[in-house]
Amino acid sequence: MFKTFSSLVSSALIAYTANGQTESMATATFMNDRNGVDGTVTVASGMLEISLEVSNETLELLNSNSADCTTNGFKYHIHEFYNYNSTYDRFYSECGGSYTGGHWDPWLACGSATGNDYCLSSNDGSCVTGSSVLGGTSYDCDTDSFNSNPYACEVGDWSGKYGAVMLDGNMLTLSVSSPYEVSAEDLVGLSVVFHCSNSAGTRAFCAGFDVTDGTDDDRPTQTDNNDMVAYLNDDSSAMVLLSNDGTYSIDVGLSGLTLPTGCGDLLVRIYNDWTLTTDNYATSECDSYIGDFYDPTVTCAYGSDNEFCFDNNLCNVTNYNYTCDFNEYGDRFLCAPGDLTGKYGSISSTGDGTLIGYDPLMIDLSQLADLSVAVQCSETWETVACGSFQQYNTMETTGNMNMGSTENGGGNEDDSAFSITIQFGTIMVFLFSIFVTIF
Repeated sequence: MFKTFSSLVSSALIAYTANGQTESMATATFMNDRNGVDGTVTVASGMLEISLEVSNETLELLNSNSADCTTNGFKYHIHEFYNYNSTYDRFYSECGGSYTGGHWDPWLACGSATGNDYCLSSNDGSCVTGSSVLGGTSYDCDTDSFNSNPYACEVGDWSGKYGAVMLDGNMLTLSVSSPYEVSAEDLVGLSVVFHCSNSAGTRAFCAGFDVTDGTDDDRPTQTDNNDMVAYLNDDSSAMVLLSNDGTYSIDVGLSGLTLPTGCGDLLVRIYNDWTLTTDNYATSECDSYIGDFYDPTVTCAYGSDNEFCFDNNLCNVTNYNYTCDFNEYGDRFLCAPGDLTGKYGSISSTGDGTLIGYDPLMIDLSQLADLSVAVQCSETWETVACGSFQQYNTMETTGNMNMGSTENGGGNEDDSAFSITIQFGTIMVFLFSIFVTIF
């Protein structure tokens, strides 16, 4: 099914303009006359910047109170709250747990200082072990593990993800960015805490965040990852395309689906397997091929594959309910990365069957190899179509790679339809680039 020229241009415009919209800035401000630390910690458009000057007197005090406090720089984290009437910076014991809480950890990576009550501890109802997405039981967050799988790290464990910030004379400076970084609005009510890098991890200084108008800079993209696509029919017109620039385009091929009575809206969700060896899509018996719902952040959404989920209850807590409000800053990290329509909105079974937009917290595309996508009824959970993920850039030369006709979806006997689709799409990208250049 081909789109009209105007709809294709409109889709391109949405993808082009979404990443570049004005984003607020979060700033934690430190004033020298209060605690001998002067400067700011800022977050905007996926970038974290630290620029602080620490006085000699403060450095001496820190090292005298906690041996070797600054020898290996400082650790720094987002903490759960800031229990003060202002965001003014504080020092030492004023940054304790009763004032700032534990690490902000909505993805349940569960480091030793996590503030998430579901992380394994002595608390009733806790069960999740550290960096469980990696398959172990201990927290494992450093720059390598974060680059390999961002869900291994607490969202708030900045120094785990980016390394300690080192003293250069009296200065602490850092500038890093990530497509998985928080937005400014996520930090409302939260704080940043700097810790000594010694084994004691003493809290050194802290401040709350203020949020103001920010910049028009683009957020970082998953430049090291390929665009990924899952086709849902034989001519490749129905697909789920997730791009490394954060844009997504979903067309479930509504006119070609057979929906059961009482289906409701359509959901698009990512699953952890693909076992059909004769094709890369199906329109029946999908539940036999797709495995369980992909749930690296332990949300326990319906059908979760996570070991800590029990009948959709986290840690077997019976009053637990999965919630996904992607439009609410802070809460958006509670959405399962693979719950696409939970994040973007469901698809009406009486509409055009499409969703196009920009995801500022796009799922880590490097994890999608060997995974699948399912189109499901919101009322009955019946799966009406499914397909396996593949690298989109290879599709330009290899086509849809159907491997034969089955009862679940025929092989593409005439590759011309897919070839025309790719050529037409290429032409549209070229025309759009001219449009952007002119205007």
